[in-house]
Amino acid sequence: MAGTGARGRDYVEIGYELASHGFIAVMSDAPVNAFALQVKNARSLHAALIALNRNKKSFLYQQMRTERLALLGHSCGGSHVAHVLAKNPGYVCGVAYAPYLGLGLGYTKPYSPLVKVPILVIGGKGDKISTAKDHVRGFFEELSAVRGHKVLQILDSRCTHYNIAAYVSSQRKIDHRVFKAVHRSVRAWLRTWIENDFAKLNAVAGDSARREALIDQILIQTERPSAWIKEPIRLGSNAAFQLIAEQGVGIWWLSQGVARRPIPTPWGSIELNPKSAIHLFSVPTSASGFTSATVYLPRMASPKKIRVALQVIALGRNGYRLSNLIKVRP
Repeated sequence: MAGTGARGRDYVEIGYELASHGFIAVMSDAPVNAFALQVKNARSLHAALIALNRNKKSFLYQQMRTERLALLGHSCGGSHVAHVLAKNPGYVCGVAYAPYLGLGLGYTKPYSPLVKVPILVIGGKGDKISTAKDHVRGFFEELSAVRGHKVLQILDSRCTHYNIAAYVSSQRKIDHRVFKAVHRSVRAWLRTWIENDFAKLNAVAGDSARREALIDQILIQTERPSAWIKEPIRLGSNAAFQLIAEQGVGIWWLSQGVARRPIPTPWGSIELNPKSAIHLFSVPTSASGFTSATVYLPRMASPKKIRVALQVIALGRNGYRLSNLIKVRP
Protein backbone atom coordinates (compact mmCIF):
# COMPACT_ATOMS: atom_id res chain seq x y z
CA MET A 1 0.00 0.00 0.00
CA ALA A 2 1.33 3.37 -1.07
CA GLY A 3 1.92 6.52 0.93
CA THR A 4 0.20 9.90 0.60
CA GLY A 5 0.13 11.13 -2.99
CA ALA A 6 1.56 7.89 -4.35
CA ARG A 7 0.41 4.76 -6.15
CA GLY A 8 1.73 1.22 -6.14
CA ARG A 9 3.57 1.88 -9.43
CA ASP A 10 5.72 4.47 -7.60
CA TYR A 11 7.35 1.60 -5.65
CA VAL A 12 8.58 -0.27 -8.71
CA GLU A 13 11.91 -1.02 -7.04
CA ILE A 14 10.18 -2.94 -4.25
CA GLY A 15 8.32 -4.89 -6.91
CA TYR A 16 11.50 -5.76 -8.80
CA GLU A 17 13.40 -6.53 -5.60
CA LEU A 18 10.79 -9.02 -4.41
CA ALA A 19 10.07 -10.51 -7.85
CA SER A 20 13.79 -11.10 -8.47
CA HIS A 21 13.84 -13.30 -5.37
CA GLY A 22 10.87 -15.45 -6.33
CA PHE A 23 7.94 -13.52 -4.84
CA ILE A 24 4.88 -12.37 -6.76
CA ALA A 25 4.60 -8.66 -5.92
CA VAL A 26 1.19 -7.07 -6.53
CA MET A 27 1.52 -3.26 -6.52
CA SER A 28 -1.94 -1.93 -5.69
CA ASP A 29 -2.87 1.33 -7.46
CA ALA A 30 -5.54 2.67 -5.12
CA PRO A 31 -6.56 6.27 -5.95
CA VAL A 32 -4.15 8.88 -4.58
CA ASN A 33 -5.07 10.10 -1.07
CA ALA A 34 -8.29 8.04 -0.93
CA PHE A 35 -7.32 6.52 2.41
CA ALA A 36 -10.56 4.70 3.26
CA LEU A 37 -10.68 3.27 -0.25
CA GLN A 38 -7.08 2.09 0.00
CA VAL A 39 -7.98 0.08 3.12
CA LYS A 40 -11.07 -1.39 1.44
CA ASN A 41 -9.03 -2.24 -1.65
CA ALA A 42 -6.39 -4.05 0.42
CA ARG A 43 -9.06 -6.12 2.16
CA SER A 44 -10.79 -7.01 -1.11
CA LEU A 45 -7.45 -7.63 -2.86
CA HIS A 46 -7.02 -10.81 -0.82
CA ALA A 47 -10.20 -12.34 -2.27
CA ALA A 48 -9.39 -10.97 -5.73
CA LEU A 49 -6.00 -12.71 -5.78
CA ILE A 50 -7.60 -15.99 -4.74
CA ALA A 51 -10.09 -15.61 -7.60
CA LEU A 52 -7.33 -14.79 -10.12
CA ASN A 53 -5.32 -17.79 -8.95
CA ARG A 54 -8.31 -20.03 -9.67
CA ASN A 55 -9.21 -18.46 -13.01
CA LYS A 56 -7.80 -20.51 -15.90
CA LYS A 57 -7.86 -17.41 -18.12
CA SER A 58 -5.78 -15.36 -15.69
CA PHE A 59 -2.02 -14.95 -16.14
CA LEU A 60 -1.80 -15.65 -12.41
CA TYR A 61 -3.58 -19.02 -12.71
CA GLN A 62 -2.11 -21.40 -10.09
CA GLN A 63 0.94 -19.15 -9.65
CA MET A 64 0.32 -18.20 -6.02
CA ARG A 65 0.03 -19.92 -2.67
CA THR A 66 -3.02 -17.88 -1.76
CA GLU A 67 -3.12 -19.24 1.78
CA ARG A 68 0.26 -17.52 2.35
CA LEU A 69 -0.25 -13.90 1.28
CA ALA A 70 1.45 -10.98 3.03
CA LEU A 71 0.60 -7.26 3.20
CA LEU A 72 3.14 -4.42 2.91
CA GLY A 73 2.72 -0.65 3.14
CA HIS A 74 4.78 2.56 3.28
CA SER A 75 4.08 5.79 5.19
CA CYS A 76 0.28 6.18 5.38
CA GLY A 77 0.17 2.83 3.61
CA GLY A 78 2.30 1.48 6.46
CA SER A 79 -0.23 2.66 9.01
CA HIS A 80 -3.00 1.20 6.85
CA VAL A 81 -1.38 -2.21 7.33
CA ALA A 82 -2.83 -2.04 10.86
CA HIS A 83 -6.23 -0.86 9.58
CA VAL A 84 -6.45 -3.84 7.22
CA LEU A 85 -5.02 -6.49 9.55
CA ALA A 86 -7.35 -5.41 12.37
CA LYS A 87 -10.09 -7.09 10.28
CA ASN A 88 -7.75 -9.47 8.52
CA PRO A 89 -9.18 -11.22 5.46
CA GLY A 90 -6.39 -13.84 5.63
CA TYR A 91 -2.92 -12.28 5.29
CA VAL A 92 -0.28 -14.29 7.19
CA CYS A 93 2.00 -11.36 8.11
CA GLY A 94 2.63 -7.69 7.54
CA VAL A 95 5.46 -5.21 6.90
CA ALA A 96 5.10 -1.52 7.77
CA TYR A 97 7.74 0.79 6.27
CA ALA A 98 7.95 4.14 8.12
CA PRO A 99 4.30 4.10 9.28
CA TYR A 100 2.82 7.60 9.63
CA LEU A 101 0.46 8.09 12.58
CA GLY A 102 -0.93 11.50 11.69
CA LEU A 103 -0.40 14.90 13.30
CA GLY A 104 -1.84 13.77 16.63
CA LEU A 105 -0.16 10.33 16.46
CA GLY A 106 -3.55 8.65 16.90
CA TYR A 107 -4.35 7.41 13.39
CA THR A 108 -3.79 3.71 14.16
CA LYS A 109 -4.68 3.51 17.87
CA PRO A 110 -8.14 1.92 17.34
CA TYR A 111 -6.69 -0.69 14.98
CA SER A 112 -3.17 -1.70 16.04
CA PRO A 113 -4.29 -3.56 19.22
CA LEU A 114 -6.49 -5.78 17.03
CA VAL A 115 -3.68 -7.03 14.79
CA LYS A 116 -2.96 -10.71 15.45
CA VAL A 117 -0.48 -11.75 12.72
CA PRO A 118 3.31 -11.24 12.89
CA ILE A 119 4.45 -7.79 11.78
CA LEU A 120 7.80 -6.19 10.94
CA VAL A 121 8.05 -2.43 11.51
CA ILE A 122 10.97 -0.54 9.93
CA GLY A 123 12.01 3.08 10.28
CA GLY A 124 15.05 5.32 10.10
CA LYS A 125 16.65 8.04 12.19
CA GLY A 126 16.94 10.17 9.06
CA ASP A 127 13.16 10.21 8.56
CA LYS A 128 11.74 13.70 9.21
CA ILE A 129 8.14 12.69 8.45
CA SER A 130 7.52 9.34 10.17
CA THR A 131 10.05 9.96 12.91
CA ALA A 132 11.61 6.89 14.49
CA LYS A 133 10.86 7.97 18.06
CA ASP A 134 7.21 9.02 17.72
CA HIS A 135 5.67 7.38 14.67
CA VAL A 136 7.62 4.17 14.10
CA ARG A 137 8.25 3.27 17.76
CA GLY A 138 4.73 4.41 18.66
CA PHE A 139 3.19 2.15 16.02
CA PHE A 140 5.28 -0.80 17.24
CA GLU A 141 4.19 -0.30 20.84
CA GLU A 142 0.50 -0.13 19.89
CA LEU A 143 0.68 -3.68 18.48
CA SER A 144 -0.22 -5.42 21.73
CA ALA A 145 -1.91 -8.63 20.54
CA VAL A 146 0.43 -9.92 17.80
CA ARG A 147 0.90 -13.69 17.67
CA GLY A 148 4.33 -15.07 16.87
CA HIS A 149 6.56 -11.99 16.85
CA LYS A 150 6.54 -8.29 16.27
CA VAL A 151 9.95 -6.87 15.34
CA LEU A 152 11.10 -3.25 15.15
CA GLN A 153 14.17 -2.27 13.15
CA ILE A 154 15.48 1.29 13.37
CA LEU A 155 18.17 2.16 10.83
CA ASP A 156 20.66 5.01 11.26
CA SER A 157 20.46 8.56 9.90
CA ARG A 158 21.13 7.42 6.33
CA CYS A 159 17.63 5.90 6.29
CA THR A 160 15.06 8.51 5.22
CA HIS A 161 11.32 8.43 4.57
CA TYR A 162 11.98 7.91 0.87
CA ASN A 163 14.98 5.63 0.46
CA ILE A 164 13.59 3.07 2.93
CA ALA A 165 11.16 2.08 0.16
CA ALA A 166 12.90 3.63 -2.90
CA TYR A 167 9.91 5.87 -3.52
CA VAL A 168 10.81 6.90 -7.07
CA SER A 169 8.32 9.78 -7.43
CA SER A 170 9.88 11.62 -4.52
CA GLN A 171 12.45 13.19 -6.91
CA ARG A 172 15.05 12.68 -4.22
CA LYS A 173 18.29 10.76 -4.44
CA ILE A 174 17.81 7.20 -3.18
CA ASP A 175 20.53 5.58 -1.08
CA HIS A 176 20.36 2.03 -2.38
CA ARG A 177 22.55 0.74 0.43
CA VAL A 178 19.65 1.51 2.76
CA PHE A 179 17.08 0.01 0.40
CA LYS A 180 19.08 -3.21 0.03
CA ALA A 181 19.65 -3.54 3.79
CA VAL A 182 15.95 -3.03 4.46
CA HIS A 183 14.94 -5.63 1.91
CA ARG A 184 17.32 -8.29 3.13
CA SER A 185 15.24 -8.14 6.29
CA VAL A 186 11.91 -7.86 4.46
CA ARG A 187 12.62 -10.90 2.27
CA ALA A 188 13.70 -12.95 5.28
CA TRP A 189 10.57 -11.90 7.18
CA LEU A 190 8.31 -12.93 4.32
CA ARG A 191 10.04 -16.30 3.92
CA THR A 192 9.68 -16.93 7.65
CA TRP A 193 5.89 -16.73 7.58
CA ILE A 194 5.12 -17.66 3.98
CA GLU A 195 7.40 -20.71 3.98
CA ASN A 196 7.46 -21.40 7.76
CA ASP A 197 11.27 -21.19 7.60
CA PHE A 198 12.11 -19.87 11.06
CA ALA A 199 15.85 -19.87 10.39
CA LYS A 200 15.22 -16.83 8.19
CA LEU A 201 14.53 -14.84 11.38
CA ASN A 202 18.30 -14.71 11.82
CA ALA A 203 18.40 -12.04 9.10
CA VAL A 204 15.61 -10.07 10.78
CA ALA A 205 16.40 -10.22 14.49
CA GLY A 206 19.33 -12.61 14.94
CA ASP A 207 23.08 -12.21 14.75
CA SER A 208 23.06 -11.63 10.97
CA ALA A 209 20.76 -8.62 11.42
CA ARG A 210 22.79 -7.34 14.36
CA ARG A 211 25.94 -7.32 12.22
CA GLU A 212 24.29 -5.05 9.63
CA ALA A 213 26.05 -1.69 9.94
CA LEU A 214 22.98 0.35 8.94
CA ILE A 215 20.70 -1.15 11.61
CA ASP A 216 20.92 0.92 14.77
CA GLN A 217 18.34 -0.84 16.97
CA ILE A 218 16.28 -4.05 16.99
CA LEU A 219 13.38 -4.63 19.37
CA ILE A 220 11.40 -7.87 19.60
CA GLN A 221 8.28 -8.93 21.40
CA THR A 222 7.40 -12.62 21.33
CA GLU A 223 4.12 -14.39 21.88
CA ARG A 224 5.43 -17.85 20.90
CA PRO A 225 9.18 -18.64 20.80
CA SER A 226 10.84 -19.45 17.49
CA ALA A 227 13.90 -21.70 17.32
CA TRP A 228 16.35 -22.90 14.69
CA ILE A 229 19.85 -24.33 14.36
CA LYS A 230 22.27 -22.28 12.31
CA GLU A 231 23.71 -24.03 9.26
CA PRO A 232 25.66 -26.20 8.80
CA ILE A 233 23.95 -28.82 10.97
CA ARG A 234 25.85 -32.04 11.62
CA LEU A 235 24.98 -34.67 14.19
CA GLY A 236 27.93 -35.50 16.39
CA SER A 237 29.36 -31.95 16.34
CA ASN A 238 28.84 -28.53 17.89
CA ALA A 239 25.95 -26.47 16.56
CA ALA A 240 24.64 -22.92 17.06
CA PHE A 241 21.20 -23.22 18.65
CA GLN A 242 19.29 -19.95 18.16
CA LEU A 243 16.10 -18.75 19.75
CA ILE A 244 13.78 -15.74 19.81
CA ALA A 245 11.98 -15.53 23.15
CA GLU A 246 11.37 -13.19 26.06
CA GLN A 247 13.95 -13.00 28.85
CA GLY A 248 13.85 -16.14 31.00
CA VAL A 249 15.08 -19.68 30.33
CA GLY A 250 15.04 -21.70 27.12
CA ILE A 251 14.80 -25.46 27.65
CA TRP A 252 15.79 -27.51 24.59
CA TRP A 253 14.44 -31.05 24.08
CA LEU A 254 15.46 -33.66 21.53
CA SER A 255 13.82 -36.85 20.28
CA GLN A 256 14.13 -39.52 17.60
CA GLY A 257 11.31 -38.86 15.20
CA VAL A 258 8.15 -36.88 15.95
CA ALA A 259 4.77 -37.50 17.57
CA ARG A 260 2.17 -39.18 15.39
CA ARG A 261 0.00 -36.13 16.00
CA PRO A 262 0.61 -32.96 18.05
CA ILE A 263 -0.02 -33.46 21.77
CA PRO A 264 -1.92 -30.50 23.26
CA THR A 265 -0.67 -29.01 26.54
CA PRO A 266 -1.27 -25.71 28.40
CA TRP A 267 2.01 -24.48 26.81
CA GLY A 268 1.16 -25.38 23.21
CA SER A 269 1.55 -28.60 21.25
CA ILE A 270 4.32 -31.14 21.84
CA GLU A 271 5.49 -32.35 18.43
CA LEU A 272 8.43 -34.47 19.61
CA ASN A 273 8.21 -38.23 19.97
CA PRO A 274 7.32 -38.53 23.70
CA LYS A 275 8.83 -42.03 23.94
CA SER A 276 12.34 -40.88 23.05
CA ALA A 277 12.38 -37.21 24.14
CA ILE A 278 15.31 -36.15 26.32
CA HIS A 279 16.39 -32.84 27.82
CA LEU A 280 19.33 -31.57 25.76
CA PHE A 281 20.28 -28.34 27.57
CA SER A 282 18.90 -25.16 29.15
CA VAL A 283 20.12 -21.62 28.59
CA PRO A 284 19.18 -18.17 29.96
CA THR A 285 17.40 -16.17 27.27
CA SER A 286 18.57 -12.64 26.59
CA ALA A 287 16.71 -9.41 27.31
CA SER A 288 17.43 -8.52 23.66
CA GLY A 289 14.94 -11.20 22.58
CA PHE A 290 17.59 -13.19 20.68
CA THR A 291 19.74 -15.94 22.22
CA SER A 292 22.42 -18.11 20.63
CA ALA A 293 24.22 -21.01 22.31
CA THR A 294 26.83 -23.36 20.86
CA VAL A 295 26.16 -26.88 22.15
CA TYR A 296 27.11 -30.42 21.10
CA LEU A 297 24.40 -32.04 18.99
CA PRO A 298 24.61 -35.77 19.71
CA ARG A 299 24.53 -38.49 17.09
CA MET A 300 21.67 -40.79 18.08
CA ALA A 301 21.59 -44.44 17.08
CA SER A 302 18.52 -44.76 14.88
CA PRO A 303 17.45 -46.01 11.45
CA LYS A 304 18.66 -43.68 8.69
CA LYS A 305 15.16 -42.63 7.72
CA ILE A 306 14.26 -41.39 11.21
CA ARG A 307 15.14 -37.75 11.76
CA VAL A 308 16.24 -36.20 15.00
CA ALA A 309 13.81 -33.48 16.11
CA LEU A 310 14.08 -30.63 18.60
CA GLN A 311 11.66 -28.31 20.35
CA VAL A 312 12.12 -25.57 22.93
CA ILE A 313 9.98 -24.32 25.79
CA ALA A 314 10.73 -20.67 26.50
CA LEU A 315 9.06 -17.50 27.70
CA GLY A 316 6.58 -15.64 25.52
CA ARG A 317 4.45 -12.57 26.19
CA ASN A 318 1.87 -14.55 28.17
CA GLY A 319 4.08 -17.15 29.84
CA TYR A 320 6.09 -20.18 28.81
CA ARG A 321 5.25 -21.65 25.38
CA LEU A 322 6.50 -24.44 23.16
CA SER A 323 8.33 -23.39 20.00
CA ASN A 324 8.13 -24.63 16.44
CA LEU A 325 9.56 -28.06 15.62
CA ILE A 326 13.08 -28.40 14.19
CA LYS A 327 13.90 -31.49 12.12
CA VAL A 328 17.51 -32.59 11.56
CA ARG A 329 18.54 -35.17 9.00
CA PRO A 330 20.40 -38.16 10.56
